[in-house]
Amino acid sequence: MIFKKPEKNQIIALSGIFQSCYLVSNLSRYGLITEQNLKNNIQVLFNQNTENILDVYGSVEGLHHGIDSIKNLIASKHREKLSEILRYAIGVMHLAKKLQKDKRMLMMIKKRLEVTAKQIEDFSIIHPNIIASISQIYQDSFGTYFFRININGNFKYLKQDQIVYRIRCLLFSGVRSAILFHQLGGKRYQLVLNKKHILEQIKNF
Repeated sequence: MIFKKPEKNQIIALSGIFQSCYLVSNLSRYGLITEQNLKNNIQVLFNQNTENILDVYGSVEGLHHGIDSIKNLIASKHREKLSEILRYAIGVMHLAKKLQKDKRMLMMIKKRLEVTAKQIEDFSIIHPNIIASISQIYQDSFGTYFFRININGNFKYLKQDQIVYRIRCLLFSGVRSAILFHQLGGKRYQLVLNKKHILEQIKNF
């Protein structure tokens, strides 16, 4: 088997996965992320049919937590925190694979996101009603699968509905990035076998 090195677009999508998972970790542990980070990640769900992958994320700058997480993972820094983020990343990749094989569920998600997109015309994308709507779509789709991503964190925050809703939205965004990663030919083994190449690519972002 020939192992291909990841291309720039694959690494951007991979950074999107890690960006979402980094924010999930922060939100579950500290109960707070910036509104801009939340907005950027949720927007990923609605940026469909774009001309290039950066149009999905807005800019590379908006992925800096994800890029830094990949750098630190490769350099074996902050192992405890990154092991958690990596577990979430592997989890959303697994959910993405399951979803790609589930055409009925894909269609349901597409239709309900279209309805939510119309609601965004009247509300902010991070309005509680929108957050709750996206969270419910996540629950009605991925919540039906046997596989679940177990979230670690501070129970004080994890028992709050608004925090849980936001975590689901971020995981949903991570799944969207994982689908892009897979569609672009990305593979999980590349994080292990192509560390130097990934770091070189990231330097050129």
